[in-house]
Amino acid sequence: MASRGVKPIIFKLLHPFWRVIDFFTPKKPDYWAFCTHPLRSDQFTENQRAIFELIKSDASIYKIIFYRGQSANLYIENATNYRVVRHGSLTGFFLLLRCKVVFLTNSIAMEFSLRWADNQFSILKVSNKNRIIVNLWHGIALKRLFFTANEETFKYTTRVKHRTQERKHYAGLVASSDIDSYAMAAMFYPLNYQQVWLTGLPRNDFLTQAEALLPCYIQDSIKQIRHIKQNKKLIVYAPTYR
Repeated sequence: MASRGVKPIIFKLLHPFWRVIDFFTPKKPDYWAFCTHPLRSDQFTENQRAIFELIKSDASIYKIIFYRGQSANLYIENATNYRVVRHGSLTGFFLLLRCKVVFLTNSIAMEFSLRWADNQFSILKVSNKNRIIVNLWHGIALKRLFFTANEETFKYTTRVKHRTQERKHYAGLVASSDIDSYAMAAMFYPLNYQQVWLTGLPRNDFLTQAEALLPCYIQDSIKQIRHIKQNKKLIVYAPTYR
């Protein structure tokens, strides 16, 4: 039982040294960091996956995918110069030190926290000043609008101060439209409007892509849906806050 609390204590003691080493370690512009889903580490999906699929055959970029827990099949095919590494391992720490470009789906606080027993976690703070950190987010910020309107929920979601502090150092936060960009800038304060990139969501490119060019895991999902659907009408109910 006592061993459960040892790792967090060791992390707390060593974390200041990590921050100094990270600050002074030269970053490699061709080292790009990706993360699996922060809550479902066996899934490498959404906007990060869309970016990865676009550059996976570019041998000039070293693509590093960080995961937690047990290794899983991420269904990667025809990719060059990439590596899948466990976050929190010595190899993972070393590679993260060298990454110049870091992609996020939620935040550094979520993607690069180290998880302990009893739902405890510690945030591995990465140097913002010598990296290009891009938050790809994962949709339209309806949940954050709800959090802002609901005082109790807002306090809960802002309890991790680093999530707010890190935003002002993002190189970019993607948005879907002019209106969405204003909402995103407001929801991600203290990030300023100049940091918002009006690019659209990368994963939406899959919607217009020829089926034969889609990643195999998406093609397999389409086949499964067609098998289930057959000649019936399919109605999808997928609320953003559930």
